[in-house]
Amino acid sequence: MANNANYDKLDLLAELIDPMGEILTDREALLCWKAGRKADGLRLMIVNHKAAIVEILARLEGEDPASYRIDGGALLLKLIAKWNELQEMAEVLFPSRAQSADAAYSGPVTDATREGES
Repeated sequence: MANNANYDKLDLLAELIDPMGEILTDREALLCWKAGRKADGLRLMIVNHKAAIVEILARLEGEDPASYRIDGGALLLKLIAKWNELQEMAEVLFPSRAQSADAAYSGPVTDATREGES
């Protein structure tokens, strides 16, 4: 079945929701990120959520998070590579049409849906 790969990706995405949610709800890290201090935000995410990051990496590589090990020197490169992989996976699972700035504008939706007007 051709869709098995998509089901596998959906299962993986489901497994990643909890650890990603833990990281993305770190208020202090998000405040740094939103304030333009992305390096500080990323540092806080890594320091405060090491176990979640290891779980994400392990699951992306199809390994058991409990026994997963990674060399500290390779961590950053692996995180970047896996981030790109996640973005590609999201594009496959949730394709969207690109919107062009040149597309014809037909006016607000409310103009087209008012009752009694023609």
